[in-house]
Amino acid sequence: MWRRLFSDSALAALGGPFAGLARGAIDTIDAVADGLRRVGNGEAARDASFTVSVIVLGAKMAKVDGPVSAAEIAAFRDMFHVPEEALDHVGRIFDRARRDAEGFEPFARQIGGLFAEQPEVLEQILLGLFHIAKSDGPVTPEELEFLAAVAEVFGFDGERFEKVRRAEVTDDGRDPYAVLGLPPDADAVTVKRAYLDLVRRHHPDRLAGIGLPPEYVAQAEARLAAVNVAYRQIVLARGLAA
Repeated sequence: MWRRLFSDSALAALGGPFAGLARGAIDTIDAVADGLRRVGNGEAARDASFTVSVIVLGAKMAKVDGPVSAAEIAAFRDMFHVPEEALDHVGRIFDRARRDAEGFEPFARQIGGLFAEQPEVLEQILLGLFHIAKSDGPVTPEELEFLAAVAEVFGFDGERFEKVRRAEVTDDGRDPYAVLGLPPDADAVTVKRAYLDLVRRHHPDRLAGIGLPPEYVAQAEARLAAVNVAYRQIVLARGLAA
């Protein structure tokens, strides 16, 4: 997706201050937010709009709990797999966005609008932001508040956000129920239903088919692997039929 963002066609589709930021010519993130409101609906514009928005959200996520750490920058690069040839462009956007944690709403709103009919994509983006938040230690109350605010703009209700939070924050192999977003006393039918729902939502082929960039498809593969491991652990522990 990075090559598409910085191609001539993408920059031409963006125009104005939004393209200016991608070229490194804009110093204020507010000007880019204004550009978002005027961007077109073509494929190049959609790709570029999505990409710039996730860069901004990632940078502001890293800034929430204070100065941006090397671990958070590394987590961003790991999560979004920025190629060497795009580092300068992405770095300019990231550096401007990370000056403060404010002003994320237009970018979250832009992504939420692009994928309003594909909430699984929005969930993957939120999982990526959780990954950045966790990179330099436990998720802080300030970071959790930011994540909840992004989720609200995406249109997630409290229950859906809580499932993402429990799974991502505690997904360390010790609590398979948390990976599935369930309480430990969930009955067998509920466990199976939750497992199948997660497999459906995170299946890489499905997500690729609805427009998720390759970087996020790789993330979905890792998430699906964790879900499968957690389900097997519960099945074995309870002596259930898989």
